[in-house]
Amino acid sequence: LVTPVYLLCFLCHVFFSLSLAVASCCVVSAAAVIHESGYEGKGVNITCHYNSQYESHEKYLCRGDCNQDADILVKSTETRKGRYSISDNKQKHFFVATISYLSAKDAGKYLCGVTKVGYDHFPSEVSLKVKQGNEGLQLNYKGLMKNKSFDLF
Repeated sequence: LVTPVYLLCFLCHVFFSLSLAVASCCVVSAAAVIHESGYEGKGVNITCHYNSQYESHEKYLCRGDCNQDADILVKSTETRKGRYSISDNKQKHFFVATISYLSAKDAGKYLCGVTKVGYDHFPSEVSLKVKQGNEGLQLNYKGLMKNKSFDLF
C-alpha cells in the first residue's frame, strides 16, 4: 500500500534527483521530540542520536520543516557556521549541535538531520524554548553554613 505521503516523497525525489541544492524534499516525521531550553544570551547544546548505519553520513541541524538548503544551520562537514556549531561522536552514534547567544527569535522547531540517498533521515525533532533572565546563581558558603549550597533565584 502506497500512502499519499510516500508517493509525494517519491515524486519529489524524482523531480529533484538531478539537483544537489535540495537538502531534503520530504520530511515524513521525526522519530522523537526533544524538549530543550536555554536563556537569552547563553548557549544551548542539542544532542541528537542516530543509528550506527548512519555513522559515516553527514549530519546537520536545521530550522522549521527543513524543506530547503536555507533551513540548514550547520553541517558536520563544516563544524561551525556563525552562532552554530556541531560535533559528531561516531563511536557513540550521536552529534551535538550548539546554538550560541540565544535570543527569543531562536525559539521554535528544529530537526536533527542525516544526509542519505533519497530523502534525508530525521531521527529527532527539537522544540526549543528560550527563557528570559538568568539561569540562577548558586552560592556556596563555607564555614558557618558547613558547605551548604542553595539557589539564589
